Amino acid sequence: LEVGCHFGQSTVLLHEAAAAANDCVKADDGGSTYSEQGHSRGSGFCVGVDIGPKIIEHANTKYPHVPFAVGNAWNVLQLLKVKSESLLARGEEKPCETTSSGQLFQMGYDLVYADIGGLSGPDGLMESLSLLDSLGNSLE
Repeated sequence: LEVGCHFGQSTVLLHEAAAAANDCVKADDGGSTYSEQGHSRGSGFCVGVDIGPKIIEHANTKYPHVPFAVGNAWNVLQLLKVKSESLLARGEEKPCETTSSGQLFQMGYDLVYADIGGLSGPDGLMESLSLLDSLGNSLE
């Protein structure tokens, strides 16, 4: 997840890196190894989120292969819904895990990049730190 993606340039780099991280080397039955490049079910991806609908519209137009969504970084539930919607759009199921008590819960994000504060003025740094702390605790 990239929060504050603006027009999507960083999100594209993160998306491509996440997809490349899914490339793996496997061994066949004869002990040989081969490379398996995957953009299949379960492969990595990055979702760009920004609060500005026009900004996201521009990003979607410029980079149609990368998922973008309008979202408020302070609304953690909305950020989790963005992931679910992105997975469904890719034809994947919602990722769930089971707690020790047997309840299912939806997983959060592996990494959260926050590209914020550039236009926030002098208080932007404190707001950014507060947001990162909140996201870290909520999406852990």
